[in-house]
Amino acid sequence: MKDRVPGKPNRYAVYDDNHNFLRYEYHERADEPTQTGDALNKANLLPDDVATALGLGPADNPQVKDALNKIKTLIDNNTTLANTKAKIETGSYTGTGTYGSGNDNSITFSDTPEIVLINGGTTQSNVQYSFTVAVGF
Repeated sequence: MKDRVPGKPNRYAVYDDNHNFLRYEYHERADEPTQTGDALNKANLLPDDVATALGLGPADNPQVKDALNKIKTLIDNNTTLANTKAKIETGSYTGTGTYGSGNDNSITFSDTPEIVLINGGTTQSNVQYSFTVAVGF
């Protein structure tokens, strides 16, 4: 992947409806951003060290799509990774207002979870929880 390096930054050609050249104009951004954001360049999208780690040489001029395809191929060719793709489950649970050792509550998952995220809130009569589960890593 290579960065675009303009010889005349901010220069734009103006054409009529028949695509006849009229003139050059120079434009400068004046949108007053509240946040500049990250540059869309090689260093942020596919740096050399990442391309090399994926086995993509600089002579190949790899693109982001090439890196993603290489990652997919590596996953597909690795039976351990290919058979352990993550599965996400979501759901909710509404409590009964009871708790403690004599009032057990439980949530059942399709497999042993690796990660469980629980977010709770209360209403006037009971406690409601929503959860997200990642299983099968």
